[in-house]
Parts: sequence; structure tokens; C-alpha cells
Amino acid sequence: MKLYTFCSSCGHVLGRSGAGTATEMKCPKCGAEIEYAVEDKKVTVTILRPSSKQQTGRLKNYSEKIEQ
Repeated sequence: MKLYTFCSSCGHVLGRSGAGTATEMKCPKCGAEIEYAVEDKKVTVTILRPSSKQQTGRLKNYSEKIEQ
């Protein structure tokens, strides 16, 4: 059985992986460096280096909504 893995920073689908998978990669959408592992029916995602681009955009949108 394969499970979907998502970027914890932006939600982009990184792919499907089976049990025993351990991967480090950069999210193609936001650029965050991510490590994920699949064990049985559990996916663990760790952000090694967050995407400053994605966080800045979210903070900017949030602050614009507060000011309105």
C-alpha cells in the first residue's frame, strides 16, 4: 500500500510512497527542504529548512486581512 506525502509548508503533493521509504527533498512548489519517512501506515514529515518565500506570502496575506 502506498500513502500520499504532502509538504507541511505549502500542502503540495510530493508523491506516493510505500513502507520503508525514507527521503530528503526540496518541495518543487515552495522550496522548503523536507525529510519524510513511511513506516507501515504512518507518514512522518519533517521540515529541515522552511521556505521563506511561502511564509512571507502567508504573513503578508494575513496582515492585509487584519488591516481591512
